Amino acid sequence: MGANESVKTKDFRKVLIAWGLEKKNSEGSHESWSKKGMLRPVIFQSTLKEVPSHIFKNNLKTMGKSVKQFFDTLNNL
Repeated sequence: MGANESVKTKDFRKVLIAWGLEKKNSEGSHESWSKKGMLRPVIFQSTLKEVPSHIFKNNLKTMGKSVKQFFDTLNNL
């Protein structure tokens, strides 16, 4: 994945579900996802077709996951 690439929002949601996160709420154009034990929720703009690279990477950091783990999970769904 290049520095400026993004990921499809629907694929991001699929992986969040596979990792056990649940959608907690939607406020305006944003979604909040979390699971027990997480200190911060994963938040992204739900109206976009793709999650921008910097938001994608920051959310992976919040979950303690890597880009490789994300794509490995996505490819196994």
